[in-house]
Amino acid sequence: MKRFFNNRFKKALNFGIGIAIFLLLAVAFLLVVSPKKTAPFKDANGIRIKNSIAEIIDLEINGVEQRLVIRGKNLSNPILLHLHGGPGSPDRPFFNKDETLEDLFTVCYWEQRGAGASYHKTIPKKSMTLTQIVKDGKVVIEYLKERFRKNKIYLQGHSWGTAVGSHMVKKYPELFYAYIGISQMANTKLSEQLSYDFALSRATLLREKGDMEELEKINRPPYENNKEWRWKTMVERKIMRPYQDDLIDKKQTTLDIYKAFLFHKEYSIKDKLAALKGDPFSMDHLWPTAIQLNLFESIKAYKIPVYFIQGKHDKTTVTAVTKLYFDAIEAPTKKYYEFEKSAHSPHIEEFKKYKTIISGILKKRNK
Repeated sequence: MKRFFNNRFKKALNFGIGIAIFLLLAVAFLLVVSPKKTAPFKDANGIRIKNSIAEIIDLEINGVEQRLVIRGKNLSNPILLHLHGGPGSPDRPFFNKDETLEDLFTVCYWEQRGAGASYHKTIPKKSMTLTQIVKDGKVVIEYLKERFRKNKIYLQGHSWGTAVGSHMVKKYPELFYAYIGISQMANTKLSEQLSYDFALSRATLLREKGDMEELEKINRPPYENNKEWRWKTMVERKIMRPYQDDLIDKKQTTLDIYKAFLFHKEYSIKDKLAALKGDPFSMDHLWPTAIQLNLFESIKAYKIPVYFIQGKHDKTTVTAVTKLYFDAIEAPTKKYYEFEKSAHSPHIEEFKKYKTIISGILKKRNK
């Protein structure tokens, strides 16, 4: 009997040691891939390029500490403020390090309050509004202008970031040279109806009975309340994405998204945990605003040059709705670019074409 208990004790001890070693290795791995550092710009000899910048800044903005990543090869270049989508989904981890605009601009990647490293459990829930994020954005811009001695900046939004960006331009047009809307939001309810129609038509054509039944179960939007809008839209998008053409949007799985954040070296371990919490937190409080968004009614004109970059196959911010909105707006200069091989992320899916367009926009102002 004594021998039996000794053997069990040894097994339990070995198991405990194994778990402890595994946990230590896991922590060590997380520390290695989470240094909270952004790579400096270096020349062919490995020497940091003079007048370049690569910084991570946590700036207090209207009572909430928020993350800025500022990168550029030449500080004499103009500034571009990039507004991520979601709500609550920073996209910095998905940018290819060799496919950025950081040779054309000093780019500021801002993580909006409640999103990514800008999530904190102490954020007042009542402050999670589009109006407040627009106000936060003004503070970011004033900081950039003062620090880098610029009179104005360029503004770029993607998806939800276009809702923020359009309202920033409406309220503070004097701050910007131009606005670039990528996958521009316009009328969310109409967009979601068309996205549902697309998914159902493809499922019907391909006789995918399971998808057809799920779509019929949630019914076609509009829905009765914000809770229904949120979960039913997520169901529809899960079904819709595989029916798109062979694009990044189709290939990017939930696991891919988690891996991108896990290996993102500009985040500390604390930042990565914050990002996991920030996504649902932001959605809870900003999704109702996103669903009700109708720029056809709220923003009919822009006082600065406007450029829309849209994926032809976008079924999230549906291309047909974005084009209708573009045709309806007034602006001193406006231009619409449709990317043939892209869905919801044309700036990533067809980066070379995107960069060529942005270079052209810069040249126009410099003439």
